[in-house]
Formats: sequence, structure tokens, C-alpha cells
Amino acid sequence: MHLSRLTPIKFNYVAGILTMAAAMLLSCTKTHMAVMADDGHPFQTECSPNDQMTILESVHSQESNREVPADGSRTDEHPVEVFADAGENVNQNPFNRQRRREVQTRREDDEAKMRIRQLEELLAAAEARKILQISVGYSGHGATLGHNNGNHSPHLFDASRLYSMSPVWVSLGVGAFLAGGYVARKVGRNFHAMHRQLATEITEKRVVEGQLTAAANRLATERAEKRAIVEQLRTATEQLAQLSARQEAKKAELSKTSIPAMAIGPKEWKQYFGEVGAVPPLPANINEVLNSSCPFWSGKLVKDTHLLVLVPATVDGEPFTLDLLGELIKSPQGGGRKTEYSRYDDAVKEELGAQSPRSSYWVLMTRDVLPGSRSKAYDAQEALVAAHASRLNLPYEMPDALSAATAILLHHARTGERLYTDDPYTYTRCQERVLDSEYPVVVGGFSSGGLDVYDFTYVRYDYDYYDDGVSCLRKF
Repeated sequence: MHLSRLTPIKFNYVAGILTMAAAMLLSCTKTHMAVMADDGHPFQTECSPNDQMTILESVHSQESNREVPADGSRTDEHPVEVFADAGENVNQNPFNRQRRREVQTRREDDEAKMRIRQLEELLAAAEARKILQISVGYSGHGATLGHNNGNHSPHLFDASRLYSMSPVWVSLGVGAFLAGGYVARKVGRNFHAMHRQLATEITEKRVVEGQLTAAANRLATERAEKRAIVEQLRTATEQLAQLSARQEAKKAELSKTSIPAMAIGPKEWKQYFGEVGAVPPLPANINEVLNSSCPFWSGKLVKDTHLLVLVPATVDGEPFTLDLLGELIKSPQGGGRKTEYSRYDDAVKEELGAQSPRSSYWVLMTRDVLPGSRSKAYDAQEALVAAHASRLNLPYEMPDALSAATAILLHHARTGERLYTDDPYTYTRCQERVLDSEYPVVVGGFSSGGLDVYDFTYVRYDYDYYDDGVSCLRKF
């Protein structure tokens, strides 16, 4: 039986039964040991109640018929053996016969008393065994006290037979029964309270363990997601780095392999004037463009009628401007031909001299003014360039002053050839206009004294002048 199911009433009942059984067992053991015969076998005690009562009555009747001396004294003492003198006939002496009878009587009385005590103890043991059998039967089959279908049964409980049991053991059994019930109730209540508290604690512990497990699972999931995101970012970073490296390698390869021999690029700039930094790539079909037919001079190729020159954003880290170009061409390095500005008007210098491009670029510019562009007003020249661009579906435009001067002067530094010369005087008008946008800037008249970069203050933009034509260029 589980302890949690042992109620105080059940515990009281079991404790009382066990205590009474122990008391009977000790009493029976004591009686059994007292009545052992000389041959080592106990006397038989299996007899009916009527036989027991008959034995007791006969013993008490013998006790009452005993002779008592006249002086009232008792002869409980051990008899003294009287021996006659030597040679005396004991049987013929009346006194000796009387004494012998008295001794024999006392012996019989003592044996009868001992027999009575043995019988009483045997009866008590038998009654104890029967009570134990009745108690066991009562606990297994229910309580039927004293009757079975109206007939008396020797196996049923008889309260009058408790008289033969030791009062001490009975008192101990009853006391143990009551004390056991009290203690059992106390222990049972405490046990049930502790059991309920323990069950509550176990339930709370399981709830906390479940919450901790769920939190651990969420944390593991978040960590796994974080690791996946970090891995994705790392992979994307590696891919981006690889793509950038490939692009840089491609740019470097293009800058080395796709620059035509006729172009003036970073190599020439470094040779004559200094480092120009990052260089934009030329179109992949630049060779096709240079070897195609010139749209302005029939029977010639583009590479024969155009200049391909790099216009840098910086030179040795310094912003590239018209002012800087005027200083660089005075003392080129690496075998470059030197020259200078023969005329550099203050208006141009003040308004355009310090302007620098945001980034480097390539220009493909005509080596001369366009056919049919001389002796025309500025607006007509601008319209002519736009018409060619529309006809060719190519981004041709009028040159700016910095691009025109750079292409003409770099070609001279490399080859010593002067374009847009003073024989005949040839100038190209540019996009910029100075002095309140009234006078256009012109570049040309390149003579042994240098290149002119100025504005015709005596020729307005709406006037025509024979020396002034217009070139055009494309930017890459």
C-alpha cells in the first residue's frame, strides 16, 4: 500500500491489530515454555470449554476436602522424612504410617497445585491463540460477535475469555491502539500537507523548466538566424569585393590595351607633366571609331582628322585649369616641346582661368575647323554643329576653352606640330562667353610665339569674321 493512501483511521486499525497480536504472541510463548514436559513435548490443550470447566471444578473440590490440622497450622513446608531406628519395623509403627500418609498427601496437594497452574496457563495460551484466529478472521471477513446462524461457535470472539489474558498486555494493546490513532492522524495530516506542498513545488518547477526550455529554444533560433544573416553578409561582402576586383582589373586592362597609339593619354602626361590619377576607360569600340570614315572630310578616316587627348582632373594632385596649363607648357619634361600663351586676356583668366573639371575625361576633337564654318555668326556656327550631331546621331558639341587648348598644346608637346595656326589665321569659337556673355572665347592663331586664348572685344558674337570658324568634339 502506498503511504499516500494510508489514512489515519486505517493506520489506527492496523497499529492496534499488530500491537494486540504481539501481546498474544508473547503470552503464548511464555505459557508454551512453562509447560514443557520432561520429554520436551508440551501438554495437549485442545479441549472444549466444558471440559476445561470440569477439570477446574474437580481440582477445587479436592482442595476443599483436604484435612487441616487441629491447631490450624499449614503443612506447606516440605515434609521431613522420618526414618526409624535401625532394625525397627516401619510398617508396624502407627506413628510412622500416619506421618507417611501426611507426606504423601502433601505431595499430592503440591502436584495438584502445580497441575492447576499448568492447566490455567495452558488454557490462557489456548484462549490467546483462539482470539488471534478470531481477530484475523474478523479483519478478513467482517465482524460477527458470538453467533453464527444462532449457534455458538468456539471459533468466534467471546469477550469473557479476555479474563485469561494478562491485563498488562491488554492495556498496552488498547493504549497503543489509541496512541497509534492519535499519532497516525497527526502524522497523516502532516504527511498530506507535505505531499500537497511537494506536488505544488514539483508542478511549479516543471512550469519553470518548461519556460526555461522555451526561452532556450527561442535563443537558439535567434542565434541560428543571426549566424545565417552574418554568413549571408560575409558572402555578399566577398562577392562584392570579387566583383570590384574584377572591375578594377578590367579597367586596368582596358586602359592598357585599348588606348590607341595616336592617343595622348596618362603615359604622355606622366612623361611630360606629371601623374594624372585615375583614368576613365575608352569605349570598347574605340578602334572601330578611329578607323571609320570621317563624317566631315570625305575620303579620310577619323584617326586622320581628329585628336584623341586625355583631359585630367588633376596633375600631380593639383586641380587642372587654364592657368596651370599655361605654366606646364613652358617647361615640359621627357623631351616635350615647350611653348606658352601668346595672348591670355584678363577677362578669360578672371572668369575661366581657375575652373577645373570634376573628373578626368577623353576628347575626340577635329584637327581643324569644320568646312563651311568660317565667316559665320556664333549662332550659325552653333546650329551647324548641332545639325551634324543630329545627322550623324553622335554626341558632337562645340568645344570648351580648356578642352580645345589642352588638345592643341598636348599635340604640340608630343609632335612639335602646331594646329589652328596663324597661317592662315584659324580660331575656333568655344562654348563660353565673357564680359556679360557678349563676347565668345576663341582659341587658335598658334604661332611660334605661342597660342592665343582670348576674346575678340572688337568683334561681337553676332558678327561674322573670316578667321573664326568652329570645330567640334565628342567626350568619353
